[in-house]
Amino acid sequence: MRQRSHAGHPKERDDTLLLLLARWQRDSLPADAQFDNDNVFQGAHQYAHTAGRVRRICLQLGMTPVFVPPLEHGMQNTFESFSAVVDQGLAAAPYG
Repeated sequence: MRQRSHAGHPKERDDTLLLLLARWQRDSLPADAQFDNDNVFQGAHQYAHTAGRVRRICLQLGMTPVFVPPLEHGMQNTFESFSAVVDQGLAAAPYG
């Protein structure tokens, strides 16, 4: 599942959460959910002792949220490479 966003606006964060919930409802809940370390998934970094909405929802649903470690470029590159492959496949997919 593509779980990447450049969301900064509250509406985009809400949309991301709704898309994740719809996917999990359709395909069942994973035991672990792995995310990029973007603020939309972790929560705002300026509030050190708070958990973001995605993290809280995962925990409420019994899932373990797993985040890319900060400054871990190897794992981040894996996410970005996979996202590029998915994007290429979506761009080539016929609509209609």
